[in-house]
Amino acid sequence: MNTTLLGFDYGRRHLGVALAVRGVVSPLMVIHYQNPVDAEKQITKLCRRYQPEYLVWGLSGGAIRKETELLARKIGKMVKLPVRFIDETLTSRDARDILGGKWRRRDDDIAAALILEYFLAEGG
Repeated sequence: MNTTLLGFDYGRRHLGVALAVRGVVSPLMVIHYQNPVDAEKQITKLCRRYQPEYLVWGLSGGAIRKETELLARKIGKMVKLPVRFIDETLTSRDARDILGGKWRRRDDDIAAALILEYFLAEGG
């Protein structure tokens, strides 16, 4: 795969970000923000820097799902990139397993990397 992707694990105050380049996925960072505009600005900078082909967002259930979809679509339009979604139901548990059962204060970047891994495994 010759594609660069950015993956996101959405949270209301923290956003995990991961990068995939030619199929190799790495946790990138955790964006801490007070309002969505701050997150949008930081994601826009990341898109300029890494020039991804598209953005991959993990979707969970409940009310946060709608928030994730709204933010993802808004950012996709802002940066003029396609947005893809994948179920993220087990990424937090899997991130904890990867870390040997230990949980860092913010493991959103690991969860974002898993979102990209699962997306690529499904042929994304």
